[in-house]
Parts: sequence; C-alpha cells; structure tokens
Amino acid sequence: MLNLRYSSVLDQLQKISASLSPKQRLLAEYVAENYVKSAFMNAANLAYNAGVSESTVTRLVAVLGYSGYSDFQAACQDMVQSHISSLEKYPLESPGTNRDIYSQVMAMEAQMLSRTAELLSKETMDTIVDLICETQDVVIVGTVANVCLAEYAAYFLSILGPTIHKITKLDVESLMEIRKLPSASLALVFSFPRYPKPTQVILEYLKEKQVPVIGFTDSVASPIIPFTQYPLIVPQKFITFIDPFGAVVALIHALFTGIYLKDKETSQAKVEQFDKYCKSQNFLIRKEINVVDLI
Repeated sequence: MLNLRYSSVLDQLQKISASLSPKQRLLAEYVAENYVKSAFMNAANLAYNAGVSESTVTRLVAVLGYSGYSDFQAACQDMVQSHISSLEKYPLESPGTNRDIYSQVMAMEAQMLSRTAELLSKETMDTIVDLICETQDVVIVGTVANVCLAEYAAYFLSILGPTIHKITKLDVESLMEIRKLPSASLALVFSFPRYPKPTQVILEYLKEKQVPVIGFTDSVASPIIPFTQYPLIVPQKFITFIDPFGAVVALIHALFTGIYLKDKETSQAKVEQFDKYCKSQNFLIRKEINVVDLI
C-alpha cells in the first residue's frame, strides 16, 4: 500500500494517467474531479457514478498499488482529511494597536459574513426555499457545538409551518425518529469544524431513508458533503476554540425570510397565531410589541 504521507491518490493518478486504458482514464478523471465524494463511496457506487464497470475500479486500484478497495478508500479519506486537518486562524493585531480584542472579534465575524454573502447563490437559495415550502416534515440536525444552530433553526422554522423533528444527539430515540419519518421529508444538517461524529452517523441513517439533505458547513471538503444534495457554505476562521457562528445564523435568517415571503399572507397568519398563543400563555413581558406586521 502507498504511504500517503509522501504521495496522495491524486499525485499517483496524474503520474500513471498516460498508461491507463480509456475506461480507467475515465474513472481516474472522475475521482480527480470528485475526490471528496469518491472517498465515501463503495466500489459499486463509484463505478456507477463514473460510468464504468466495477471491474474497472478493481483494476485501477491494483494499478495504483493498493491491496484492495478498502485500502484505496482509506487513502482517499486520508487525503480529504489532510485538507481539513487544521483550522484557519484569524490574525490578531499586535498589542498597542487601536482596536481592542472585542472589536477584532466583531471584525472577524463581519469578514465571515461578507465571505458567505459572496458565495451565496440566489438560485440555490430559491430552490431550497421551494423545497422547504413543499415539505411537511423537516428534520433538523446539529450535535455537540452545533446544537445551538439546530435550536435556532428549529424554533423559527416551526413557526412557519412544517412539522419539525429536532435531533441534537445520537441515541435510540433520535434514530427511531428518523426511521418514522414520512416519505418526502427533508433534512437541514449543521456540521462545522471539528465535525461531530454523531452527525455523520445520523447522516448515514438519513441516507438509508433517502431523505434529501440541505447541509450547512464550511467547505466542499467537509465530511458531510458526500451526504448533501444542497450544500450551503459558510467559511470559518478561528481566534480561540469558540466557533464563529455569526454568519451561519445570518444565513439561516436569510433563508427563513425567503420562506416567509414565498407566501407572505400565509406566513403572517402563522406568526399571528403563534403570537396570540405566546400572549395567552403569558410568555411575554412586553405584549404590545407587534412582530406580526413587521413586513
């Protein structure tokens, strides 16, 4: 087996490309262009997606020098992992400069918000808005440090109509919740560095259930990408261990505003119903503040 500390799968594919058969070259090109997804496919799925036979996969793996497909897959996963193994640090200004640490943290969050806005695709957002508006059951997943994002999303989306199934930990109840999901359900999944393992397990179950996934994450090299049909990318930088989630919350806010305005009359009626319930239960201190007619 090749030692990937010195040679990556992509390096080897490039070196041997001239000697490959047409089918093997087609497979090699697919792996090179889709190496993140390929790293998490079994041999049959890789063959199908690349448009070749499973025997072509076996032959290419042997030509590359791997003892079997599992070794090749592990090498691909190591390669993906090497791309996401370090966090991008935000450089702090030297002591004695004009900005204090609090202002610098706010500046970093503003930078992440700006970068997220640059990556935003109106077409993708419109598609996701339509999907959510047409779906009766939405499962929202966020574990470990991403629980706060799942809580935020679940609270506000539940007001707008669909039945929400919130999953914030991996346990029997959560897996049974997924098992009982009706057909045509949809998932919103949050996973940011260092990518909680429980979320990956939950994604496996969602895949078995054939639930389409809208994935909020930081990079196309994120381990949730192979499970995600609709990725929403929010780049991240770090000062300390604390996750910079300002831009993620803003993206959720933007998405849900799109849902609200898709059918403003219906949305307003739902918000009014929610508002009346909160007032009837005496949940609010300032009941006279009107949120129903904001838009």
